[in-house]
Amino acid sequence: MFTCVRCSDTPVSLLLSSGCEDIIAEAMTIDSLPSVLHWSSKPHGSAWVHRQALQFLREEFSQLVQPCHLPVLYELSHDYLVDAVSSDFLQVSSSCFPVDMSHSTAELNF
Repeated sequence: MFTCVRCSDTPVSLLLSSGCEDIIAEAMTIDSLPSVLHWSSKPHGSAWVHRQALQFLREEFSQLVQPCHLPVLYELSHDYLVDAVSSDFLQVSSSCFPVDMSHSTAELNF
C-alpha cells in the first residue's frame, strides 16, 4: 500500500523520506489504519508515522467502533486496542458503546 524507501542519509533523501512520511500521515483513513500500523511498526517503517497512526486511532476511535467500520476494528491487534482504550487521550463518547463501560480497563477482558 505505502512504500517509503530510505536509500541513504543525504539531505535530499532525508527530505524525500520526510515528505513520504507526511503524505502517509495526511492520507491516513480508518480503512488504511491497519496497513499503516503494520508497515510503520516494522524495522523499515517509520516511528513517526507509527506515532501518528496511534494518535489517529485514539482520535477516530468513536468512528472505528461504528458498525460500518467493525471489519477494520477486527484487523487491529489486541495491543493497539488496549493501548487506545487505556489512553487518557482517547476521544469517544459513552453513547458509542451499547454496554456499560463503567468498568476500568483492567476489568475488561481484552
